Amino acid sequence: ARDEDHYNRDDYTKTRNSEGKKFEGKGKNSVGSQYTRSQMDAEQNVVDGYTGKTLKASETSPDHIIANSSFHKNGGYMLSKTRKADFGTDTDNLVITERSINMSMSDHEKQAWLARRSGKRDVENGEHFEVDPVLVKQVLDRGEAAAAKHAPTLKDKSIFYGTNAAKTGVNEGLKLGVQQAFGLIVVEFFSAATLEIKDMYRLQIEKASVLDDLSE
Repeated sequence: ARDEDHYNRDDYTKTRNSEGKKFEGKGKNSVGSQYTRSQMDAEQNVVDGYTGKTLKASETSPDHIIANSSFHKNGGYMLSKTRKADFGTDTDNLVITERSINMSMSDHEKQAWLARRSGKRDVENGEHFEVDPVLVKQVLDRGEAAAAKHAPTLKDKSIFYGTNAAKTGVNEGLKLGVQQAFGLIVVEFFSAATLEIKDMYRLQIEKASVLDDLSE
């Protein structure tokens, strides 16, 4: 992988998104600060998205449901810094939680973190932090939908692999990897096209059936 493809958290949290906003920043204008304020009630309390407990907002922080590092590994590395920041600032992928939970989760996958026993504890993290599995499932569904919305498209993938193939054409090993990746893209494209054709064919059959009924 190229150096610029390696995960850099700042690309997601300290870079301006397509609206000129950052997740982190000084003052109260960062997306993270604004999101926390949007969750506060009149007494400056918030509801922890993982436990359901009511806490002082000052004891919490916004957590990226799908970790930026996970999104990056699963295709985010193909995107521009601005589009990475679009994902890092998407409030659909944010949830308020107790700061100690957020710090413990770090970049771990949520379900894997729940089952871990951090700090040499005798109980799993989920039990130790009194996490509600139903709430976690609801939050994860929201985060996964947000990640899917920002994931690279077939066009993005084609441009990324095509550009890298041109830059590193002398590297036969990489060329083979690019060819394999391009093959996957072609498969994705034709799979999608096949489904569309099947739907069109089904609609034509249904239309013909309706016309036959009317002619009887």
